[in-house]
Amino acid sequence: MASVKRQRISTQEARMKSSLKFAEERERPPLQPKTPNQDKYLKALKNPHCPVIIASGVAGSGKTFLACAYAADQFMQNRVQKIILCRANIPTGRSLGAFKGDKDDKMMNWVMPMVDVLKQRMGAGRFDTALANGNIELQPLETIRGRSFGGEKEGAMVLIDEAQQMTVEEIKAVTTRIGENCVLVLMGDLAQSDIKQSSGLGVLIKLLDKHKLPITVIDFEISDIQRSDTCRMFVELFYKEGI
Repeated sequence: MASVKRQRISTQEARMKSSLKFAEERERPPLQPKTPNQDKYLKALKNPHCPVIIASGVAGSGKTFLACAYAADQFMQNRVQKIILCRANIPTGRSLGAFKGDKDDKMMNWVMPMVDVLKQRMGAGRFDTALANGNIELQPLETIRGRSFGGEKEGAMVLIDEAQQMTVEEIKAVTTRIGENCVLVLMGDLAQSDIKQSSGLGVLIKLLDKHKLPITVIDFEISDIQRSDTCRMFVELFYKEGI
């Protein structure tokens, strides 16, 4: 009887620790914009009439952080049931070659900046559980055609980082995957494109302006950089030199 009692107490303690852990992971301060453009970005993310949002501009301005942190909050509040992470697998500089592992193992190397924010915001345990259950997906661009995200009963957020690396064909494939109750966020810096042809993101932004389509485009500037003074210094240097 004593051993059974000890086992029950041990089980209760484990459950209490688990409950406290997830409660602690849920307690995150509300997202606060630090610049006018970040304020526009957050308002667009919160606007139910903005199915597609483009965050374009300099590195370190919060494009990825704000979108991923907001998606994590929406997921934890059960306002979206699925988060899809995607990124063009275009290497910067010399390639290390093919990554080992299954689809998720390979994709994890590309979407790690977004994963880091999601884990920070919702907790590593909740993230791992959501990934295992399919509530968070790591979606390769090469197999995205034919899919449909969102729906009447399943809200979704599709987050695509480094979108400046996408071709026009990839942009076409992605933007036509969006169903009801789905938000697509394209994040990229056109000054850091490694593809040899015109950036699909750049082409899309020009087309939206040409045809005056009701899609929100936020242009982040050097004044929006929050990463560090060092980041700002180098961004200013490269812009002044046109490189």
